[in-house]
Amino acid sequence: MITTMPPLAFFHAPDDSAARLVKIHPTMPDNGALSEVLRELESFLNDRSYDDVNCDDRHLAIVTKLGIYIDEYVATLTDTLRDALASADDETLQAATSHWPIAGELTTVARSAASAGERLYVRWAANA
Repeated sequence: MITTMPPLAFFHAPDDSAARLVKIHPTMPDNGALSEVLRELESFLNDRSYDDVNCDDRHLAIVTKLGIYIDEYVATLTDTLRDALASADDETLQAATSHWPIAGELTTVARSAASAGERLYVRWAANA
């Protein structure tokens, strides 16, 4: 069952260390549990199994320090998701966006990341 996600902001950075320093306020509207939505989207785009995506080391790996008073988190997105979104044709993107609305926002960031040779990240507010 998909539940409401906190506000999200997708961005790209050269590496995990640089991603920790990016200050971007999460404002993206929500449409379901982040991990589930991203696994389904990547499974659709790459024909990867749900479990394969879930076991990918870069599927939502936290790169910020976790603690009691942390209000925002930064996590990685997979390179295969970045590449699939960056190279997807209009028909595929339309199908993805109609089912997973975050695909539209994420595609723009993925294309920018791919052209810069950078990786994808997501920041979300824990207490929005």
